[in-house]
Amino acid sequence: MPCLLPHIPLAPDINRILDVLRRRPVQGPVPLFELMVDQVFVEAMLGEPLVAAGLQGDDAFWAFHRNAILFWHGMGYDYYFVRGDFGWPLRHTASAQDTASISKGQRAWVQQECGVITNRDELSRYPWPVSVTPDAYDFIPRLAEMLPSGMGLAFRASGVLENLMWLMGYEGSSFALADDPGLFAEVAARVGSRALELFAAALRHPQIRFVLLGDDLGFKTQTLLPPAVLRQHIFPWQKKLVDLAHSHNAPFVLHACGALHAIMDDLIDNVGIDAKHSYEDAIEPVAQAKKKYGHRIAILGGVDVDKLARWEEAPLRQYVRDILAACVPGGGYALGSGNSIANYVSTRNYLAMLDEGRRWNNA
Repeated sequence: MPCLLPHIPLAPDINRILDVLRRRPVQGPVPLFELMVDQVFVEAMLGEPLVAAGLQGDDAFWAFHRNAILFWHGMGYDYYFVRGDFGWPLRHTASAQDTASISKGQRAWVQQECGVITNRDELSRYPWPVSVTPDAYDFIPRLAEMLPSGMGLAFRASGVLENLMWLMGYEGSSFALADDPGLFAEVAARVGSRALELFAAALRHPQIRFVLLGDDLGFKTQTLLPPAVLRQHIFPWQKKLVDLAHSHNAPFVLHACGALHAIMDDLIDNVGIDAKHSYEDAIEPVAQAKKKYGHRIAILGGVDVDKLARWEEAPLRQYVRDILAACVPGGGYALGSGNSIANYVSTRNYLAMLDEGRRWNNA
C-alpha cells in the first residue's frame, strides 16, 4: 500500500495552536485541529500498520506512538494527543459489519437503551476501577522526546455526561432522573472524580500544553438532557476540570456534539471553556458559530463530515475556502473536520481540505 502523506516541508510550532486557543493573532499558515483520526485511516495514509505484526507490550506501545506521530506531523498538526482511559468495564456493546472503504471489519458501539448501572444494587456491585495513581502518565516525558522539534503534547479524555450514559444508558439515565435522582448524582460524581484524577495525573507533566474533554451534550435539535439537569449535575464537574487545566496554564477545549444553543452561555461564562469543537451543518454551520461566539471562545474545525465523506473534490474545495474566508479573519480559528476523520471519510477530500488550508495561506 503506497504512503499518502504529502511530501512538503513542515515546521510544527505548538505555540500556533495555543495562540488559536487563546484567540491571539497567528502568523503564517492556518493551524490545523482534529479530535481524532481513525486508526485504519492513519494506516491507509502511512501505507503500513501502526504496530507491526508480532510486537507486544512496551514495544507495541512505543511503535504505535512513533508511527502515529509520523502521521500527525506529516499532515501538518502542531500537537499530538495523549489519550486518557477511564477503564470502565462496559458489557452492553454491540457491533456490525463495517462497510466503509477503509474497513475495520466490525464497527462497535455502546448500546444506549440499557446500561450496567440502572439501580442501587448494580451501583454497589459495579467493579469500579481503582483510583488513578499520580504516576499513571509517567511515559509523557519520553513521549515528548519523540516529537519533532516544535511539536507539543496535549491530553484528551471522554467526558462526564458521555461516560455516565455509557454506564447507565440513555434510557437508564432518564429513568433515574425521574425515579432516583440521587442515583444519577452518585454516578455523575464518580465519573467526575475519575475525570479529575485522569487530568491531574496528566497535567503533572509540563509537556501537556492544552487539554480536551470529549463530552457530547446534545443531538440534532436540542440537548440530550434538560439544561437544568446539566447545570446541576454535569457543568460543576466540567468547571472543576477547566479550573484544574487553567491552574496549569493549559487552555481547555470542549468537544461536544449536538444543538447546544440553550447552554452555550453556561459553557462559556460559567464552565469557562476556551474553545469549542464539533460542528455539523445541519445544526449550525461553523461560520455561524464563529460569528456568534468567536469573540468569546476559539472555534475549531467545522468542515462537515458528511461532505468530507460524500462530496466530489471540486465543490468540497470551494466549501472549505468559504469556511476559511468566514472563520480565519479575527483569529481564534483552526481548520479541521466538524467532528473527526472517520474511516469512511474520503482520503482525497481529507487531503484536499488540508491543501486548501495551505493554499489559503500562500495566496
